[in-house]
Amino acid sequence: MRERFAITDFNSGIINRADAEDILENTAIDSNNIDGDAPEGQLQAIPIALTKPNSNNLAQASRLFEWIKTKDTKWHLVHVDSANINVMADFYHATAPTAGITPVACVATSMVAHNEEVHVAVGTATLGTPTFPNWTGYCDYGQFGGATLGWKSLGTSATSCASLTRPTSTLDYLVGLTGHTVTPPAVTPFLADKIYHYNVSFVYDGVQETPMGTGYQSFSISTYGANPDYVTVVVTLYAVASLNPRVTGVRLYKREADPSTGLPITLYRLQQEFNVASSTAYGSTSWVTSGPDKTVTYLDYNNADSPSSYEDNAGIAESLISNDVYYTLNTDLNGFHFVAGCLKTGLPDASMMMFRSKQYRYDMFNWTNDYLKLPSVPTALKAFAGKIWAFDENHLYRINPDGMYIEDSTEGIGCLSQRSVIVTDYGMFWCDDKNAYWHDGEKIVPIGDAIKTNYGATAQWTGFACNYTRGSQFLTTCVVFHAPKNYVMFIVPDHTSAISNVWAFHVQKKRWDKWTSFTQCF
Repeated sequence: MRERFAITDFNSGIINRADAEDILENTAIDSNNIDGDAPEGQLQAIPIALTKPNSNNLAQASRLFEWIKTKDTKWHLVHVDSANINVMADFYHATAPTAGITPVACVATSMVAHNEEVHVAVGTATLGTPTFPNWTGYCDYGQFGGATLGWKSLGTSATSCASLTRPTSTLDYLVGLTGHTVTPPAVTPFLADKIYHYNVSFVYDGVQETPMGTGYQSFSISTYGANPDYVTVVVTLYAVASLNPRVTGVRLYKREADPSTGLPITLYRLQQEFNVASSTAYGSTSWVTSGPDKTVTYLDYNNADSPSSYEDNAGIAESLISNDVYYTLNTDLNGFHFVAGCLKTGLPDASMMMFRSKQYRYDMFNWTNDYLKLPSVPTALKAFAGKIWAFDENHLYRINPDGMYIEDSTEGIGCLSQRSVIVTDYGMFWCDDKNAYWHDGEKIVPIGDAIKTNYGATAQWTGFACNYTRGSQFLTTCVVFHAPKNYVMFIVPDHTSAISNVWAFHVQKKRWDKWTSFTQCF
């Protein structure tokens, strides 16, 4: 009977002339710290681990991370440790990266980078106290002629988060609807049998627009007492020092209503956009400073209908009060932001729903229309090969991102959590509590069978899940791609010590190696 054994450690030395005929029957089937990317015929240890020096105490073990390349061609690493979100700015600086932000409390479950920003999922809570998603990004436009704002992390509170917060009260932001006549008198374009409703919305990031809601200010000839030739509309921004740094403009809309019922008879149509950002790319607006506030005046001659309605601009109904969605998982594909494991007021099954944002506007969700109800609560969500893949603990669903429907499902294969799946140049890799898997773009291949044999208490394989709460996004296997050596690493936390059990799969050679002395990954 052949006897199998394992080399438990290999830290140095090279065999230069290894040959298949020289391999004995009792050769080790597994070994530690072997460099699987060594030249053919050579056996060598993995190199000594290297660290990126920095002077800002940012070397926490990261659970999730994303890269952002800003317009100045610098690379920045946005990452989350066990409690905070951090930014290592100018990561490839000759000496050391700097702290882009003061660490912000954030227990993240998923991250998606888009342009110069990262959308951070933080899970959900009860309807009474929702957990708002986080937005961390590089604001390079400034506001009201100010300097570049730089890195911002907006936290997860209701007033500072990834949500697009609309003006809280239109009656506050629209001050002084005053009618005027001209000399000599002109034929008034304002009609006595109409009421005119004015409303405002905020523009975020130059392209995203907040809901308007149901509040508005009215103007009518009967209340003015004369036939006005134009109306002066004063727009006020209060406490601009605390204005969300992502706000780049304010849009003024108007619609007509029936004076007898007060009900609208036309859609809101854009009258004017007032620029807030300093960048000339957003246009210019002459704001007047009034203490801590800013005001701007618009003269409405009502001489032409704007061809652009609010629904044309925003892609959502003008009556929608909120498009906030709280989510646990997120991914993106073709310029759309997909979120799942959600919470939404008025939708009791939101935890089983996946929502799709408006294209290129990652925080705008028409949740009344662009959604898919999944068969179960998902544990992971990933875009791969032109499809969206949703996992639960024992199922895999392939989703058409355009039609928002399930094309195919696979039973018996699941995923532990969002951090247990990764997409690489070689395909998608993930694991559940039974095995590890590789989807090469055509088929799913289980790849963990070779390391599932127990061969001794000192080196016993404990699976790809150990001491974790089923369905939780934490304390699960972390799958990472090591591109320089073509390794997919399955980092299985022990949770009883500071060392993780790391299985490294060499994609090209389709072989497994066990790496030791790896920092705990939570």
